[in-house]
Amino acid sequence: MLKLERAIQKDIVQIHTIQKGAFKKLYEKFQDKESPYNETEMILLEKFQRPNNYFYLIKQQQDVIGFIRVVTNREETEAKFSPIAILPKFDGLGYGTKVIGLIENEFPKVKEWCIATIFQEEKLLHFYKKLGYERVDELIRLQDNMDIVILKKKML
Repeated sequence: MLKLERAIQKDIVQIHTIQKGAFKKLYEKFQDKESPYNETEMILLEKFQRPNNYFYLIKQQQDVIGFIRVVTNREETEAKFSPIAILPKFDGLGYGTKVIGLIENEFPKVKEWCIATIFQEEKLLHFYKKLGYERVDELIRLQDNMDIVILKKKML
């Protein structure tokens, strides 16, 4: 059974390892210096300590298979997740869809969710659109072969 478990500070080492594994292919493809792949444990710790930042471990049975970070406004009526990271050996098994549902339920006051993703990654765009996220902004050019698109979902 898939579940979310609120991360504690000592989990940052494991979160860092997961992030490196989950973003390695995208980093190798785009060579983006700002990639989560390049973040250090210190950067993750700094994010962990910010107000309105929530890290959750994604667990299948007792195995940690990924993590998700949620950032909310003060009232917790708007939120974004950034990033969602699932280890490659668990990719494509439907866990991402379940995690998004779990995290949306974890924050019932949120009226609007947001995610930024790579426009050139059709698989990611299809995934978020399937879950009800819609493109809202112009593309943000990061480099010649890579643009970021913002997707949002309004909750009923």
